[in-house]
Amino acid sequence: GAGGRPASSTARVEGRTAGAATSMTTLAVARDGTRLGRGGGYYDRALPLARPGAVLVAVAFDDELVDSLPAGEHDHRVHAVVTPSGGWQRLG
Repeated sequence: GAGGRPASSTARVEGRTAGAATSMTTLAVARDGTRLGRGGGYYDRALPLARPGAVLVAVAFDDELVDSLPAGEHDHRVHAVVTPSGGWQRLG
């Protein structure tokens, strides 16, 4: 999307999103579910709007799945990652 924003950002949506799963891009994701974005906070603002119980999935290249990343209070962990060689992998 424009300015590095996700093309389908829900950051401006009020209320809950309807999907049972929410996928997102990432610069890196750790095996505990910590996700590193681009620093704009778009997903950190949008993810609280996800339906309760929704599965949060990061889409990443193989080398973007790492052992650990720093996390802040505002960061939301993802439940799974999809990579080209590993497919769907549960995290956490």
